Amino acid sequence: MWHKESDVYGVAVKGHFFDADAAMREVDLALRVLPLLQRRPPKVLFTERDRKNFYYGELVAQPDAVFEHGAGLIALEYKSMNSQPHSHDAWQREIRVKDMLQCMLAGYAVAQSYQRTTACVLRYHNVCYLLTPSPAVMETMLSLIPMAKQYYGDERRVSASQLAQFSVERVRKQYPGPKDERSDQGRVAHDEMFKQ
Repeated sequence: MWHKESDVYGVAVKGHFFDADAAMREVDLALRVLPLLQRRPPKVLFTERDRKNFYYGELVAQPDAVFEHGAGLIALEYKSMNSQPHSHDAWQREIRVKDMLQCMLAGYAVAQSYQRTTACVLRYHNVCYLLTPSPAVMETMLSLIPMAKQYYGDERRVSASQLAQFSVERVRKQYPGPKDERSDQGRVAHDEMFKQ
């Protein structure tokens, strides 16, 4: 079921690649957005059109869709990115940190609202990523709520999207990202140029 797996910025990420054109031809919404669940499609509870908000304290989230699957839930965020496909080789660099954080925060708010286990799925054009954050990553983001509220000028709440954007640099700094051979090569070239 999973084609790729890795830890990215303190998040266990599993990727399922699929034929995006075939997925778009699906009539059933659940099969169209979650093509990895062909055998047992989940039940649609809410979509973005329902404008359903989920709350956890001062955090508010509005995932693109929430599904019921077995005894648990799935919180889905969809990022079209102009239908740019992710590749099997470079997916770790193509997945956006802000998108991952927003998806996990939305899933957290859904889980807290329903008190049910909730899977966080980030869907791009041709891949679904299952995101399982370490508790430390979630604690890092949630601890930033007071500062994010102040930054965005809202005394009552901060949205998952705002908090995700606010948290990006902290998460990048505290947790290891994907290994990038191009960066390593650039550092070597830089060091070679300026050696004395």
